[in-house]
Parts: sequence; C-alpha cells; structure tokens
Amino acid sequence: MLLVPLIADGLLQLCTPYESGNLRRLATGLLFGYGLTVLLLTSLGWAYQWGFGFGKTLLDP
Repeated sequence: MLLVPLIADGLLQLCTPYESGNLRRLATGLLFGYGLTVLLLTSLGWAYQWGFGFGKTLLDP
C-alpha cells in the first residue's frame, strides 16, 4: 500500500497536464522508499528461512 501513492502520482502526471510539487514528490518518495525497503527485507527474511529449512532437510537422512 505504501508504493501506491508514488505510482498514482506518476500516472496522473503522465496522463494529465497536472504536475506535482516538491513537497508531494518528497512525501510520495519517502513512502515508496520505506515501503520498498520493508518489502525487500521481508522477502529476504522469508527466503533465508525457507532456504535454511530446505538445507536442513537435505542434511537429515
């Protein structure tokens, strides 16, 4: 959900003559950066846990 405002603002600027200001770009950029970081760290944590569990099944006879 945190990625949506930047995408919506970009599409709105692309499809209409509207141009957002610096404060809106800063706010949407911060939300997008935070959301993307959380998504990346969550997926890395999940991949680590899955890989660790898979590796344990390979070592156990």
